[in-house]
Amino acid sequence: MKTRILILMMIACTALAAPAQNRVQDTFLGCRLGEDFRSVSNSERWYGRGVSTSFSKQDGYFSVDAGLGAGIVFGGQIWRECRYYFSDLDVLYKVRFYTNYSYEEAARARYRTVLKNLDARYPKRSGIERTVTDDWEKDMLESVTFTDSKGRSCRIELKYKPSVNRCMYYYVIIYYTDEKLLTGRNPQYMEEL
Repeated sequence: MKTRILILMMIACTALAAPAQNRVQDTFLGCRLGEDFRSVSNSERWYGRGVSTSFSKQDGYFSVDAGLGAGIVFGGQIWRECRYYFSDLDVLYKVRFYTNYSYEEAARARYRTVLKNLDARYPKRSGIERTVTDDWEKDMLESVTFTDSKGRSCRIELKYKPSVNRCMYYYVIIYYTDEKLLTGRNPQYMEEL
């Protein structure tokens, strides 16, 4: 009897674990890479979710932020903002989630937690390539990028940089990108926070 209970508990725990993937995720808050701007920015899609939205057609993004709400939940974490980036043909090719911290310890704890979840989702044996960059001493940047066989990538970053209002923050940022969907976008606009 105890053996059966133990086996059932192990099966339940295994079912709750994030399933390993052999490709990088392509859907975020109901929006899929490759969708057009009009579909993603449709106000009816976001109505009643407790978020505020904005967009910059010139800079090629549509933004969903927490506004006065508690935050945007994605991957079991709460984020400050989700930004959708579009090609010149109005095709969604990149999604970014970020949150910022005043203290390095809090940012590092969040970074490690999200990275641990990504390592479980994209383990080495899945065929997804894992690349690490550690330029903390030089550029105040650490990152890990997961790239699948079709070129789609997921990149998590920890960086220290000024915000738009010139205050210095530690940022935890996660990007999902499919570069094949990008056509001619000017890169100077892509990385602004």
